[in-house]
Amino acid sequence: MKRMLAIFMVCALMLSALPAAVAQEDKVIGECLARVQFNLRAQADESAEKICNLTQGAELAVLESGEEWCKVRTANGAHTGYAKTSWLKYIRLYAATTSPVETAPETAAELATLTDLATATELTPVTDMGGTDLLTYPAIGESTTDEVRYICMTRVRFNIREEPSDDGRRIKEIGKGDELRVLAWGSEWCKVQSMDGKYTGYAKNKWLFHYHSLNRFLWDVPGYETYRLNGYVVMTGEQHITDSGDYYGGNTLHEGDIIFVKDAPEETVETLLRREFVPIDAENVEYHALTPWREAKAGDVIGGYTQFYGDKQGSPYYVNRKHNIKIAMELMDQTIIPSGAEYSFLDNVGPVTSGTGYEVAGITGGAGSGIGGGICHTSTLMYQAALSLPFQITEREPHTDNGTTYAPLEFDATVGIYSDLRFINTLPYDVKLEAKRYPETGAITVMFVCMETVDPEILASWDGSALDIQWE
Repeated sequence: MKRMLAIFMVCALMLSALPAAVAQEDKVIGECLARVQFNLRAQADESAEKICNLTQGAELAVLESGEEWCKVRTANGAHTGYAKTSWLKYIRLYAATTSPVETAPETAAELATLTDLATATELTPVTDMGGTDLLTYPAIGESTTDEVRYICMTRVRFNIREEPSDDGRRIKEIGKGDELRVLAWGSEWCKVQSMDGKYTGYAKNKWLFHYHSLNRFLWDVPGYETYRLNGYVVMTGEQHITDSGDYYGGNTLHEGDIIFVKDAPEETVETLLRREFVPIDAENVEYHALTPWREAKAGDVIGGYTQFYGDKQGSPYYVNRKHNIKIAMELMDQTIIPSGAEYSFLDNVGPVTSGTGYEVAGITGGAGSGIGGGICHTSTLMYQAALSLPFQITEREPHTDNGTTYAPLEFDATVGIYSDLRFINTLPYDVKLEAKRYPETGAITVMFVCMETVDPEILASWDGSALDIQWE
């Protein structure tokens, strides 16, 4: 006991002798989890000395926060170093009063200003998903039966309100990461219900994400209409396109490329590049409208999507990333999905191993590298294309709460050891998946083609109920 007391006194003296600046530097200001597996670095630089490797889900204490890098310490206190902010998922930030605040900040700049829960929820990044006010949106408006239309997850901790107003009476506190039933969706507020059905009220839609529609014939995924591509063009000339940030230098479209677009061209036609629409000159395209699936005959194109990638994505494994995309697209091409059958992305393109030809390449979000890096670009493409038809999504996971930079928020799909992309062909006919890759352009396109002509009377009333499908 005397020996332990002596050691404690020596340690106390050593701590009291530390300069004030050092003590302040090592003060814990928050807690986070590792979004992905990565190496802790000695300095805020990817070329700095590696301290240790951290697995996805590792618990960390936050010592300093920055726009690009954070200083963190492992839960056991054994290692202190630097991690990119994008690799971390904040659980809790301690305000000046040292009382914990739960939030879902996207950047370190937001972290520095958080003081209480109300502030945290207001600072949660908001993406305008389109739509109109809750009570005047007939497609997704309230129903007298309070039918459950979606299951979603929560971005932050909040209180369900009795009315769609910040002044509404608090009904029930909901934790971050919980699931909720959604009875109606609007541009600002949603009508929600706890999973046990005991509590029903309102929540701001910016607090919710990862919507799963329980019936795609009736309720589309909120926001998809904003990003729907309802036709495609065959390029007849060459044109360079890029997003406003010119993130990776853009893409040069070449003659013969098939690119999905938003509307029929006038002077220009728009396609989605990363997270925004960019114009293509009408003089460089031959336009084709999609055939509505209820009017389709054998051979008609009824849905699809296009994705773009660039030289900087996945660096320094860009060549390998393109190689992996090539393998996945070739395996996807000409796949037949029978009516009522479930499509599994990984069953189609896997197993994703070196033995099947996949190589080590950069993983989305700066998460290092791994075998098959880049195929999430193709699974995201498949998810976006699947949403263009009333296919029932049965499994899909986003990369992180903030998605991925090459697709709009909430419209990406990651695949790996713990996740797959699965959906059911709910149409009354088989469809063929055509996957087209344009390596010089950096574009990949998926098209769904009707495989058989069905009686128009069947098509007119078809709602998928004739299929043996577990909709939930």
